[in-house]
Amino acid sequence: MNGNTVIACYNLDGTIKRIFPSINSAARSMHIKRNNIYECIRGTRLSGKGYMWKEYNNASEVVQNIEPYKREAKPGSIRIASYSLKGELIEIYPSIYTAAKKMDVHLTAIQQCLKGKMKTVNGCFIIKEGDIARLQYLMNNNHYYYKEIQQLSIDGAILKKYNSISEASKETGTPSKLISQAIRKHSKTNGYYWQGIK
Repeated sequence: MNGNTVIACYNLDGTIKRIFPSINSAARSMHIKRNNIYECIRGTRLSGKGYMWKEYNNASEVVQNIEPYKREAKPGSIRIASYSLKGELIEIYPSIYTAAKKMDVHLTAIQQCLKGKMKTVNGCFIIKEGDIARLQYLMNNNHYYYKEIQQLSIDGAILKKYNSISEASKETGTPSKLISQAIRKHSKTNGYYWQGIK
């Protein structure tokens, strides 16, 4: 590498995240081992810490989009299931990579759910396929389960009712996380108040 090269960091969907002047700078900023980035650049590794990495001769050569990360599920791969907070099956994914891509979340969020460090992602429970005991535990210990989600105007009038946070998110385009925060903090998001009925 010469002094003019730059390092580009890409999300797994192929969109650019950030450009760095060097591997050292990228490693420090993204809290990733320098060797992991180097291996990605050399092609001996597909991704590092949930991102793809490319080297360019200068900043003007950096492309904004590259081929999305592809990793086929291998025999024996863990299949992932997503459930609504009511315990209804939403979808089954062949791998954590597919789950992350389809749910439009970072890979580590799925991994954190499987390790028990997070309970939900985008208003859904994430478990290994068939782990009904884990699903039951999550439902029994979910303090943020609501039977109904209400979208309110600024003066408190009910504008619309939804069956779940994820349904409200899909129909309004408001991220589940923001709706959940608005309910807990009794605050406004995207011009509306939100209320959860238990």
